[in-house]
Amino acid sequence: MAASRLDDASLVLLAFAYLTGALALVSGFAPLVASSALAFEWKLLAALAGTLAASVLFVTLKYVSEAMKSLASVARSAARVEERLDQALRTSRHEPHGSSQASARASVPHGGASA
Repeated sequence: MAASRLDDASLVLLAFAYLTGALALVSGFAPLVASSALAFEWKLLAALAGTLAASVLFVTLKYVSEAMKSLASVARSAARVEERLDQALRTSRHEPHGSSQASARASVPHGGASA
C-alpha cells in the first residue's frame, strides 16, 4: 500500500518537474518575444536565466522522483520480508513444543564459556 503511494507520488513529482521546467523556460523566453523596450542583452540574460532555472528545477525534482521510486522498492522488499517472517512465525507456532526446544538446543554450540 505504501509502496504504491510512493510510486504515485513519484509520478506526480515528475509531472511537477516537467511543468515547472516549462514555466521557467516560458518566463525566461517571454521577454524575447513580448518586450521591444528592453535591450537585447537583457533579453538574452532573461533567456539564459530561464534555461538555467528550468534545468536546475527539472534535474532536482527528477532525482527526488527517482529517490521516491527507490523508497517504493525498499518498501516492497520490506513487506516481502515481513510476510516471510510472519509465515515462519506461524509455522513455528504449529510445531510441537518439544521439537522447537530440541532444535533450539541443537543450534547452540557446546563448549566455551557460558553467560
